[in-house]
Amino acid sequence: MEAIQSDHQQTIDVNLKATNPSFIQRFDETAEFNRYGIMSIGFLLVGIVGGATAGFFAFDAIWKLSIIVGFSMISVTFMLALAPMKWVTRSIALALLVDLLMAVGSML
Repeated sequence: MEAIQSDHQQTIDVNLKATNPSFIQRFDETAEFNRYGIMSIGFLLVGIVGGATAGFFAFDAIWKLSIIVGFSMISVTFMLALAPMKWVTRSIALALLVDLLMAVGSML
C-alpha cells in the first residue's frame, strides 16, 4: 500500500486579538481583580469632583446641576450594585469627563 499525499496545504487563521489582548481588554481583566480598590477610589473621585463642580460651577443653572448629579449617581449606583467592572470604570470616567466639561464650559 502506498500513502497518498495531498498537494494542498492547510491554512491556519490566527486571531491576533485572542493571542495579544488590547489595552482595554487587559485593563478590564485587571479592574475585575482590583474591584474594591477601584470602587473606593471611584467613590472619592466622583464624590469630591462632582460636588466641587456642582458647588462652584453649576449654581447658576438647574440643568447643569441635574446633568452633573445624574452622571455621578449613575456611577455611584453601578458601584453600589456591584455591576460588571466594565460598566463601573466607564461610568466613573464618563462622570469625571462630564464634570470637567461643565467646569471648563463655565469658565469660558
